[in-house]
Amino acid sequence: MPKVHTVRRGDCLASIAAEHGFFVDTLWNLQENATLRGKRLSPYVLQEGDEVFVPDLRLRSEAVVTGRRHRFRRRGVPEKLRIQLHRLVDGAQKPRAALPYRIALDGDDDGGWSGTTDADGWIDEWIPPDARHARITLGQPVEEILEVRLGGLPPADSEEGARARLFAAGLLRRVDADAALYAIALVQFQSDRGLSESGQLDEPTVAALRELHGS
Repeated sequence: MPKVHTVRRGDCLASIAAEHGFFVDTLWNLQENATLRGKRLSPYVLQEGDEVFVPDLRLRSEAVVTGRRHRFRRRGVPEKLRIQLHRLVDGAQKPRAALPYRIALDGDDDGGWSGTTDADGWIDEWIPPDARHARITLGQPVEEILEVRLGGLPPADSEEGARARLFAAGLLRRVDADAALYAIALVQFQSDRGLSESGQLDEPTVAALRELHGS
């Protein structure tokens, strides 16, 4: 039976699609999800409580020769983990280039893989679409450990999403900082971007937060 999936904390369309056996684009482009597309610019940035229509899976038949063994492989689409790392140097953000890292997913600290950030400080790796958590160990020897909740970024037009992006930009020391510190960070961000210093999450501020963060 078709169903409506109510988005939970940590969901994105990649994890929802993997849970129900679909590709991301299949669900995103359904006519029944047009309202969702109108609210959210990206299938990877959903708000808790959003609704995603999930149709029945369609059966597929294959003609095979009887009396022989056949192998069928389920197709899957990995997702990209992209994180850009900076360091504050003399008041300016500088990319953390050529920095060794190791990534472990969903508590599998004995697995994972290693890499090095590129010249612009980017980590760019394929991961399973239903991964929920990444532990990224930076440096060799270890300089820092990042705990990343995958699929957990709320939309920029919500206070929770604005807080997350201000924290990533270094303007908030904690995502759960009190209301006064959040307001100060928002005004500072608006000032830095040449926006009206309203202290409100207005449309120009939301657009600038999306541009800064990339989502």
